[in-house]
Amino acid sequence: MCKIIRNAIQCKHCGETLESVNVHDYVTCSCGACSVDGGHDYLRRSYETSPKED
Repeated sequence: MCKIIRNAIQCKHCGETLESVNVHDYVTCSCGACSVDGGHDYLRRSYETSPKED
């Protein structure tokens, strides 16, 4: 079974690094383009995408 060591992402738009450390710790970047959730229990990423920009 895999173990989550760090649940973090970096926003491609504003460059901010987001980390979720607890269950249901939903963190959104300052520009609102992406979010991370789940802490060390599960991985969830939410993001807005535009084919021209990404």
